[in-house]
Amino acid sequence: VDTALAPTWFPSGYSLSNIFVEESPLQRTYRATYQCGETLLKISIHEYVESDPKFIEQGEGLIETYDAAGIKYYLFANNDKTQAVWINGPFECQISGKLTIDELKTMIDSITKG
Repeated sequence: VDTALAPTWFPSGYSLSNIFVEESPLQRTYRATYQCGETLLKISIHEYVESDPKFIEQGEGLIETYDAAGIKYYLFANNDKTQAVWINGPFECQISGKLTIDELKTMIDSITKG
């Protein structure tokens, strides 16, 4: 994948605990789980092979939209977790975990800055 899609910065204490890749004729799914004690942070990337990514619905819990490097990120809160969801070309991406909005934005900013 030539497109920058995953963050390079993570909150202190998180380390990679699992990577999962699933492939079908219509899409590839990449999932990574990071862990800090019992707290999980998940990153999912869905690459659509023969169709465009789904439209991101702006439902309950939308905190704000955040623009970085020409990509619109939708930041949500749900119970005790926050998440960012975005589309970049054929990729539908998500970061989810017990993160502050500032931590989520710093992760987003690290995607294109490497």
